[in-house]
Amino acid sequence: MHHKLQINLTGNPVVCDCRTVYFVQWALETDVNLTNIEQYFCLYVTGQNVPIISVDINKLNKTCDGNDQVPSSTKPPRTDTSIGTTTTVTMVASITTTLGIILLFVYLYRWNLKYHLYLLKWEIVCINRPTEHCPEMKPCDAFVSYDHHDRAWVLQLRYTLEILHNFNLQLDVRDFLPGNFIADNIVNAIDKSRKTIVVISEHFLRSQWCDFELHMAIVNGYNNIIPVFLTDIPLQSLPPTLRKLVKKTTYIQWTDNEAGQQLFWTQLTDALKDGHGRQSRAT
Repeated sequence: MHHKLQINLTGNPVVCDCRTVYFVQWALETDVNLTNIEQYFCLYVTGQNVPIISVDINKLNKTCDGNDQVPSSTKPPRTDTSIGTTTTVTMVASITTTLGIILLFVYLYRWNLKYHLYLLKWEIVCINRPTEHCPEMKPCDAFVSYDHHDRAWVLQLRYTLEILHNFNLQLDVRDFLPGNFIADNIVNAIDKSRKTIVVISEHFLRSQWCDFELHMAIVNGYNNIIPVFLTDIPLQSLPPTLRKLVKKTTYIQWTDNEAGQQLFWTQLTDALKDGHGRQSRAT
């Protein structure tokens, strides 16, 4: 003869929390005959003691699923995986932000960094070389930045400033040290010169080396640059860096007019003197 299973849990109080929710649900839904089930009580963490048959099992399940109304002592512990994921995301976000700031700084000050790195490289090379292979470039009045298509005019500039007015210039074809990188020679010449004469022409605007020289001269100081225009070039045709320069610095315009040329040389020589002690050319 088949007998239905009976269980008597009278006198055994049950705690109604997330640890016993499955038992409570089983007690309410099982086919097992629970003797005197109306005398079974369920104790909530709030202190409320209610008959087990009155428990709202759906509400208790939702409470445990959300974990928002369950005391910390009854909440399921956070897994190591969730903690590790949160930590990893935080670290990645911090590293990404830091790298972004560094890259932005490098981009904004890239020309300053290049200038000082070239100077540092020059100093290191000269320290490790015998003196006769790394002669010191003497301080001079001005480095001349120009495109080689304008060399004929620059030779006229050299004659007027060095021969007639006794200034000392730095010219690439004459004064750059053979065997050194061009960029190293440029930065060293700008660093050793009180001024940089920038000879601006259509050829100058198309030259990458002239663009490099211009940026290095700007790092050395806007007030140390003397812009000279060989031809009339509309402001809107200038690249942004050069446009900013001519807005900050008074430039000198070359002309074919003889009286205008006399004024040009007067302005240029005055700009080279400009309150600084001149370096007289050795005679």
